[in-house]
Amino acid sequence: MSAIASAVFNETNTEVKLQEEEKQQAEFQRIIKNARASTDLLTQVALKEHDAWIKQTRAEIRVLMEIIYQHSSSLRNDVTKKEELKKNVMAKLTEDLELIEKLNETLKSYGATGAIKELQEVANKCSFPLKTNKMKEVITGAKELLEKHFDGLAILEDMFTILDEDRFVKPGVLPTGYNLYLQSESDITVFGPNDNNIYGNSKGTFLKTALLYICMAYTGKSKLSDLNLPKQENRSWIDGSAISHIITLPPALTLDTLKEIDPRFEKFGLFFSDETTPQGLVTVHSGFAFGGHRSELQRYPNGKPFGPEDCSSWLMRLTGCPHPVTNADLWFFYNAQFNPIFKETPEYKRWITGSEPRAIADTFEAVHPYQVLKDPANEIIEGMICVYINFDLNNDPSKTGTSKYTGHAAFTIGYKSGPAGTNQSKIVTLSYNRDMSEVEGFGLGESPAPSPDANNPTNVLIFSIKGRSAANMTLISEGSNTNIPSVQQIDRNQKTQFQLSTG
Repeated sequence: MSAIASAVFNETNTEVKLQEEEKQQAEFQRIIKNARASTDLLTQVALKEHDAWIKQTRAEIRVLMEIIYQHSSSLRNDVTKKEELKKNVMAKLTEDLELIEKLNETLKSYGATGAIKELQEVANKCSFPLKTNKMKEVITGAKELLEKHFDGLAILEDMFTILDEDRFVKPGVLPTGYNLYLQSESDITVFGPNDNNIYGNSKGTFLKTALLYICMAYTGKSKLSDLNLPKQENRSWIDGSAISHIITLPPALTLDTLKEIDPRFEKFGLFFSDETTPQGLVTVHSGFAFGGHRSELQRYPNGKPFGPEDCSSWLMRLTGCPHPVTNADLWFFYNAQFNPIFKETPEYKRWITGSEPRAIADTFEAVHPYQVLKDPANEIIEGMICVYINFDLNNDPSKTGTSKYTGHAAFTIGYKSGPAGTNQSKIVTLSYNRDMSEVEGFGLGESPAPSPDANNPTNVLIFSIKGRSAANMTLISEGSNTNIPSVQQIDRNQKTQFQLSTG
């Protein structure tokens, strides 16, 4: 191909790609507009929760920036002080990175569990959020951000402008691509890389961590929990935070024990201790933690406003499911409806004796994909639950679910029809998700539509939610101090069709 022909080809390819991106963006905006106008109550609640989380996150970041702005005035023209500040911040990040690596290495000998009793009584158990914490990756990302943009983040000039009684961060104050605002108030975060704002991937987590460590350096604090930030009554600021969270450490991992591993744990920036949580780990996040915050019942018996969630923990809270369930539980429930052979497996017979089957049966109804696909664009609607399963096809070619697999559960808000005769249709969903650093937070993603092939068990499970019409639901907590909407079910006396049999 000649140089001219190659240039023309590349230009055409670029134009086609841009057209496709614009088409996809327009389709997303159509689905968002329809979801915003939906009369489905849970859809309203889910979107209001997204909006409240964005607002709270933005407010907390602005508080950090204001602290930095106030302290940085004396450094703006002092090169020596700037260099000393950067040295201190980077040294603290480096030390805490080494310490979190040592803590995580220690946790390798601990088994993860979601059972509160086990966490309290079994010496070698820890919670899923602790076992899968990403603070090593988070601190690494914050260091890399500060290596590129330290002066821009630590030495803030005139930052704010007042618009509509809100303090907007001026364009150019934060690095390009780190905007705190979506394109409009009605917009919804979309997972994945983006060139505009901090939502939908790990950019926001890295930014928050960088700002927190700069604030520590300016205020002479050695621990994040010691920062003097707005708080609820006499509790830590972290207890009301949408950007940070406390995870309980196992009883054996006291500060004295950690100091035996490395004396520097005395001033570990992520260590937390108070009367309720004698030893804990402070995490910085963008909404997601594996296991959510279900393991922190002692600290948050009624849940934590803006606490981190994973895909299933949020859906169980949103739908009022009376017992914690996982994607695996949803798959077992679904498979039992449409695959009689599965009921004969030892895995099913063990599972059916637990509390999860009844909780799911009281809350959800499995929708058979071959029924749905008669008219998927109109029958897969907002307010349904979509679960995608990645099977271990080497050990489980029939997709029974009896071998290890991973999955993701999400709240459906729309359906994107692909070209006729293709497999390119997508279910558009809202969820908590994390696949650092490309995906992280609370936002929109896509799932493949269920397969219409009756001989090929689907990887995509669809559930409707029982008793969830606006007629028998009431929106509560609209006027609460957290601004997080929630729902309260008035009547769930609907008879279940799921038979809790053992064979």
